[in-house]
Amino acid sequence: MLLECGELALRSPTDTIPNLKPLRAIRELHLSTCEELGVEASVRAEVEALLCNLQQLLIGISIMQDLTPRAKDSLVSFGERMSTRIFASFLRVNGVPARQHDAAEIGVVTSDDFGNADILYDQTLSKLRSSLTQEPEGPREVQVVTGFLGKGVQTGAITTLGRGGSDLTATVLGAAMELREVQ
Repeated sequence: MLLECGELALRSPTDTIPNLKPLRAIRELHLSTCEELGVEASVRAEVEALLCNLQQLLIGISIMQDLTPRAKDSLVSFGERMSTRIFASFLRVNGVPARQHDAAEIGVVTSDDFGNADILYDQTLSKLRSSLTQEPEGPREVQVVTGFLGKGVQTGAITTLGRGGSDLTATVLGAAMELREVQ
């Protein structure tokens, strides 16, 4: 639906963007999921802010009449960014300590090859280890991290890792934490 929104935005006047059918469906899906799962009010507000940002991106695509690979990567990132927030909140309201992270913000550094970026391991592993290491005597939390996303080394923009990117993200997280196994 996110990609469909982008394609429709190319052919739609800016004032019609809020009413695009797939955008309305995305909004309804995420907000009703928040309601059904009883997520925290602060997380619902984060999801609403992301939905607003998504709509603004689509308006930009409409104005520019261009869906660049960079804009497409940003566009598809919204699903992961919203769902991980909702899931971490669901865990917390059910008594499981959890923290949500955007991979791009905690250290997944990539090339700027939008749509099929490569992870820059030398820069990424130590940043992830630092971001995700929990204090031995501190509370334990489940770390809920977005998959298949990173941050371009030159642009600082959201990048996607292409096919298999979520599995790659899990493996890189495991390597950063020096785990023996990732499943």
